[in-house]
Amino acid sequence: MKAPILVAALLAAIVCLGVVHAAPKQGSAEPETLYTLSPHFDAGDACLDTIHNRPHESKGLPPVELTFLEGVAPLVLCENGVAKVKIITRTYIPYYRDVAGLLKEYLDMVTGASFEIVDDRDPAVRGIFVGPLDNATSQELFTKAQTKGLDHFTVQSFDRGIVLVGKDADPLYGVKNNMPEKYQEIRARYSFYVRGTYFAAIDFLERFVGIRRYSPGFLGAYFPDLSRRRVVVPAVSYEDAPAFPYRSWTGPHIGNDAKYLKTSYREGSIWAAYRRQSTALQAIGNHTDCLWHEIYAGRPEFFAMRRDGTRMMGRKGHQSSQRCYTNEAGYQQHLKNIDDWYTYGDRTGSEYRTFTRSYATPNERYIYWMPNDGFPGCFCPACEELLAKHDSTYHPKVVQELHYAAKLGREMKTRWPGKILNYNLYGQKVIPAEFELPDNISYTKVFNSYCEAYWKEPKYLAFAQGMIDTMNDLSTEKAIIWSHYPVKPRQLSDINMPYPAPHVLAAFYRKNRDNVLGVHVNLGPWMSWAFDSYILYVYQSILWDPDVDPDGILDEYCATLFGPAAADMKAYFRLLIDRWENVKWSYTPDVALHRAAHLAQTFPAKLYWTETYPTEVRARLQGILLSAMAKTTPGTIYHQRLVHQSDVGAEFFRLGAAADSGTEARAECPVLTHSLTVDGSLDEWQDAVPLPLQESMTGKTAKIKTEFFTAHDAESLCIAGKVHEPVAAVLPTEPGAQLYEHDSVEIFLCPNQLGDDEGGFNKRGRFYQLILNARGDVVTTHRGQNKRDTEKIALEFDRAVKPMGKGFQFEIRIPHASINALPPQPGDEWAANFYRNRKRDDGSERYYAWSPTMGKAFFYTETFGLLQFPKPVLLTAGFDGGTVWDKAAPGTEHSFETRDGVGILRVTYPASADKPVAIGFYSNAVLKDLAKPISVSSAIRYNGVGVSEIEFWARSKAWEKMEYRYNPAANPGERVQSETWQHLNVDRAVKRGAHGKVALDKISDFYAIGVTATIHPGADFMLEVRPAKVCER
Repeated sequence: MKAPILVAALLAAIVCLGVVHAAPKQGSAEPETLYTLSPHFDAGDACLDTIHNRPHESKGLPPVELTFLEGVAPLVLCENGVAKVKIITRTYIPYYRDVAGLLKEYLDMVTGASFEIVDDRDPAVRGIFVGPLDNATSQELFTKAQTKGLDHFTVQSFDRGIVLVGKDADPLYGVKNNMPEKYQEIRARYSFYVRGTYFAAIDFLERFVGIRRYSPGFLGAYFPDLSRRRVVVPAVSYEDAPAFPYRSWTGPHIGNDAKYLKTSYREGSIWAAYRRQSTALQAIGNHTDCLWHEIYAGRPEFFAMRRDGTRMMGRKGHQSSQRCYTNEAGYQQHLKNIDDWYTYGDRTGSEYRTFTRSYATPNERYIYWMPNDGFPGCFCPACEELLAKHDSTYHPKVVQELHYAAKLGREMKTRWPGKILNYNLYGQKVIPAEFELPDNISYTKVFNSYCEAYWKEPKYLAFAQGMIDTMNDLSTEKAIIWSHYPVKPRQLSDINMPYPAPHVLAAFYRKNRDNVLGVHVNLGPWMSWAFDSYILYVYQSILWDPDVDPDGILDEYCATLFGPAAADMKAYFRLLIDRWENVKWSYTPDVALHRAAHLAQTFPAKLYWTETYPTEVRARLQGILLSAMAKTTPGTIYHQRLVHQSDVGAEFFRLGAAADSGTEARAECPVLTHSLTVDGSLDEWQDAVPLPLQESMTGKTAKIKTEFFTAHDAESLCIAGKVHEPVAAVLPTEPGAQLYEHDSVEIFLCPNQLGDDEGGFNKRGRFYQLILNARGDVVTTHRGQNKRDTEKIALEFDRAVKPMGKGFQFEIRIPHASINALPPQPGDEWAANFYRNRKRDDGSERYYAWSPTMGKAFFYTETFGLLQFPKPVLLTAGFDGGTVWDKAAPGTEHSFETRDGVGILRVTYPASADKPVAIGFYSNAVLKDLAKPISVSSAIRYNGVGVSEIEFWARSKAWEKMEYRYNPAANPGERVQSETWQHLNVDRAVKRGAHGKVALDKISDFYAIGVTATIHPGADFMLEVRPAKVCER
């Protein structure tokens, strides 16, 4: 069966005006990927000079011992766009044709030449010799490579050119026999084959041509422009092999950066293979019981029982199918399935389904078993009896899974001696010593609870190392790591910021070079490539060789991707890395919590903003980015990469600014329900909810009151305000005086505009400004997209000002058309801020803001709040008649009351208590048969001490859940006193137990709303929660 050539057919490229067009596959609707060549220039960067002139001296590649051969001439690949050699391989073997095609593709791309691929028939031809060929050197080196370890390769010069060979073989343990027909032949992109020659070609392109692939798409690819150069490969000899034979990563998940990367799934898959992925060991099995509900629908006793007596038989899809692991009949069926596979194989072509996937079927070494994600445990009488024999703090899944693994492993020693049970420790934070586990179990540890980013803290690193040591002590097999880094912290915390720990990773894997078989890096749509591409590249490189230099990689990363801004970007990333790795937190939640939530969810986010990335550090980072941007020319690839970094970083800085002020200001801008006359009287605003201003520098409550009101209709945005003044307004007396230097209010708006989404524009990258004083004097300005300066404009709008005591009140109506705004649609948001200037010499606060700037300039849009244009409210759910949930909080004293639907919980917890507990309250609010996705919003106010986390949640009867987690203090011992309400908005539902924790489009019915607080000994606090609004999303 013929398959398409990996690169030559998939990415046939032409060079035109410096841009390489990678053509899509015939009939594909995916967009083509555009690669841009990077011109060489003298930037005074030693690293860039090395990559261009002596790429084999790179400090950013896996280190190898290069031997320079005497008496062998260097190989001239090309000169001034003319190829001087050919690529020689066995063209009739698809795999070697793939490898040769990769070399041709990239060499053609960077040199502008056309390299010919030929057979090894002409003994006079010089070139790059790929794989086993007729010449004696290739034969000898290839034969020797086959005796080496997995993915080993050799690169060696000889009198006719240079040889690229490696160990090439089928997957281990007969896995190939269980694969579908289309995978029966080795190809370069098939990671489950041993592909040393392919990795030799990749290393050649990186080490001697200077190519780098940091991420999918053109922004993360570095292709040097060698079209006017003489490219020479020195006469060398070296070999290399991976330190960790199992190296796997899911993908490609383009994540939040799709509009910048402009790539495709297909191109991303090629990138994943290029990064030296290898699963030839097939060392991980996953979700092996997914399809039992389809195969054994008539055997309900095989399946786990819920507390209500029903069985988990895949009602909501195959991931909601869960087995009962004390049921003897189900266990015997599992044994029979294994025995039948070893005896008969797949007789019908579908028997693999008893193990879910063909690659998870038993093979010559492994028998795979792992329950589906989110297994909540079984509560049938037999399982309840099992649970009663063990510590009640262990999650039911821990007890039941380890009981089954031990039983199955012992049986395997008798039935299938020499076979290894491959089991995935998903969710377990401990392996209790009370379980007698046989040594024929291979453990894969999923470090999602305490992922690698947090190993910078000694206690978390010690925990991770302890887990590795425990697994290796229990088993004859090396441990395997299932990683979610670098995406898991962002996924769980919903904080889009960098979590870089490259030196921590390198040190860990250097120490565990002989303790770990390999790593599976499970990425996801939470990838933020602007922050993550460097750290993921480092991780992938470490898995090949942990002696790789993270700093050398960073130097090359910045030099190749940012060109003239390389020095600034090195400083930027070094500062991020230094702060994350070297700042030790003043409070770290305990590790040894058997049922604890993920660390990223329980960790006090305030510490990110006060200790790791405090205000002054973020200011330095922003200054570096601005400097870097100024050094690149718009339209160049370097500038595009800086725009990507700047736009993605903007959210990080905005979140930090919101944390500085204590909360991110959010307010609804309701629809006008009546006609509005702009006369300054404010009669129509009697029932409007005010937006109070706070001290801009500190976020503290303002002593002098200023209120804004907003509303909108299809044509206009309407804003009104009351500016209270105890003395008298100070107004300009000189012609041409600046209004903002005297008493005035300022309005900043970042409206949604046509083309924003299509063009991927940062909506905070431009603004309109309006300044108004008590006399009605006005100034209007505009700053365009990504411009540095503002300009005065003639803005069309209506205004009216009236005295109000010693202060004044005002009304404004701004037509959407005058600010080029799209009329707001339900669910839209505009970034905005409202200010008051009140300069006095009496020491009082001079500046007030709706969303405090914490010392930053008024025009700094990342400190703006959000005006939300609400969708219709389906339900307002208050807490009248609410119920306290205290089953998990013995020893607490508490009271609960409601006022106008606001739930108020007061709690004390003795300082003598020995562990954290959870307490909360909820109210039922039924809304059946929702036809559309919903969002839920509320606000909470916390005062007191002893709370590490507050979870606001809404759910259906089926436990489709929406949640928002909030850390009210940097550590539970910090006493909080605040009059500020923390606004919460949740628009993503999750389903627990169906597939771990899975985002849903909607919840099918709305049943209850509540809050749960994790409290610590000595807690003494009051928690208030406003009624929730349930709206269409």
